[in-house]
Amino acid sequence: MICKNDSPKDLILPIVDGEYDYDVALRDSYGEVIPLSNEGRQIKNKSVPRRRYTILKPGEEMIEEINLDHLFTLSGGGEYQVIAGRLFFQENDRSTDSDYAPVKAISNQMTIRVHEIR
Repeated sequence: MICKNDSPKDLILPIVDGEYDYDVALRDSYGEVIPLSNEGRQIKNKSVPRRRYTILKPGEEMIEEINLDHLFTLSGGGEYQVIAGRLFFQENDRSTDSDYAPVKAISNQMTIRVHEIR
């Protein structure tokens, strides 16, 4: 995944790993949702302290890897549509108790092709 800051403000991103940080939706060629595998559910349900952050300045980008095989069982071949989203924090324009507001970014839809292993 390439995460690019297209906004005029700094973005603050908590970092653990791609499989944990991104919410990934996977659909087969019929539009059916592929559920998380047992391993994927364990990854998503773990409690991880957020102690590392990175700042993306306007125009900067960061490349992160997401191993879909850790989240889903992709044993059969075929085409899949993937959309990923992640939480980040952006400077808050409103006068509130917090200087930063949580925002969720959503990727473009990607199509991947998985070859069946025999």
